[in-house]
Amino acid sequence: MSSVGKLVRSFVQKAQSGESSSNPPESSLYTCHDCDCVYIAIEKEICASCGIPVEQIQSTAESM
Repeated sequence: MSSVGKLVRSFVQKAQSGESSSNPPESSLYTCHDCDCVYIAIEKEICASCGIPVEQIQSTAESM
């Protein structure tokens, strides 16, 4: 399993168990319109798959 897969699994397990981090990282979603890859990262500029600049996906969720 890749390190990204392990990180995602860790976040999912914590969320399912009710654990919360006192200082969760502020990450965002990024998309590459050329190859349709989607990334979750704190910062991302270039698609790892095709080398094209990525665009941050704006959140539509309301703050709680």
